[in-house]
Amino acid sequence: MNLVSFDAFRTLRLPGVTVIKPENMFRQKAEILAADWVLFPEYWQVNALVFGLKKRIFPSLSSYLLGHNKIEMTRAFRLLVPANTPETEIQANTESRASEVWDKMDLPLLPKSPKAVWGRVYF
Repeated sequence: MNLVSFDAFRTLRLPGVTVIKPENMFRQKAEILAADWVLFPEYWQVNALVFGLKKRIFPSLSSYLLGHNKIEMTRAFRLLVPANTPETEIQANTESRASEVWDKMDLPLLPKSPKAVWGRVYF
């Protein structure tokens, strides 16, 4: 199996993996086209690899589409496992919407922006 990786550290010591620096994606297109799988592309590379070159990627396209956006992830969880999804409000980041959320939700409250890793807990 022919594998190409964009992350040398995650694929360290895996046999038969060709490592390409992400910024060299355009220069090394031939190696990417010859690969059966492309491992650990950066987020900005996913559309070109999957939709442009029709490459199979790891992690999956779903991981990139849902994992990089808390709003989309929350919508998927609400649809699939609503009982296991914490109470969540998805609102615009405006003063009036913030006031509505503060009035509506109980404490503790953990507001986050869509792509933030950390929120700020209010008790």
